[in-house]
Amino acid sequence: QKAEASAAGARPNGAASSVTSSNGAALPAEEEEDASDEMERILFTQRQVLVYQVPPATSSSGHKADDWKNCIFRGVCRVVGRGSELFIRLIDNSTGKLFAQCRIPNGEHERFVEPVVDSSRYFVLKITNAGRHAFIGLGFEDRNDSFDFK
Repeated sequence: QKAEASAAGARPNGAASSVTSSNGAALPAEEEEDASDEMERILFTQRQVLVYQVPPATSSSGHKADDWKNCIFRGVCRVVGRGSELFIRLIDNSTGKLFAQCRIPNGEHERFVEPVVDSSRYFVLKITNAGRHAFIGLGFEDRNDSFDFK
């Protein structure tokens, strides 16, 4: 279910590389979204993740996935690198529309992605927009997929 970009990320002639899924099917490369010349690289794709509304943490040790009762989205999780930034994009399977995006500047992933204390398959993402932020839960059905995400 996971797709990975080629090691080089682009062909020598500058054309976008194709992405190959684990079953060998070619997937289109991610297109550049802004005017910068930096190339986007797809680093990780998981076709089925669960997104939860996260209640406030009940202890100082952190969030517990067992407290999450409200699944608000099911879709694709794609991690994209561009320059010194990473983006975790949650995308609707049927429409391809972006549900939420977690921007991680300059390798500061500890500030934006936090593992829960009671499971290796769940994480809390900090979503920021226009100076405001919210926390959502990200869950993987398979433990191996969550290790690939880390």
